[in-house]
Amino acid sequence: ALRAGEGATTMAADSAGRVLVADTRGGQLLVFGTDPLILRQKYPVRDAPYGLAATSTLAWVSQTASNSVIGYDLSTGIPVEKVRYRTVQQPNSLVYDDSSGTLYVVSGAGAGVQVIPDAAVGS
Repeated sequence: ALRAGEGATTMAADSAGRVLVADTRGGQLLVFGTDPLILRQKYPVRDAPYGLAATSTLAWVSQTASNSVIGYDLSTGIPVEKVRYRTVQQPNSLVYDDSSGTLYVVSGAGAGVQVIPDAAVGS
């Protein structure tokens, strides 16, 4: 077992065998390898990181304090911001459809679901 930050709230696994963790209290994205279980990357994310979705190319992190979502490329060993979108209020849950490239952002405050087609392409 490993401690995951100061206040881990959500986690998601990606196709590369990594486990992404949103450390909301600590204001960071944590990336763990699973064989062995070890913290591989730790990156500051402002504005209350919360929701996560993992794809083959990007790690998606929502920011509930600023109502936005960011797509990070993790391939270099340091998360690199590739795209950013404004979202519905309180973006708590994220789902990415690899086949269509669509990102779904679900509001935790009853503001509905935002659909972002071709999300990885950019705004």
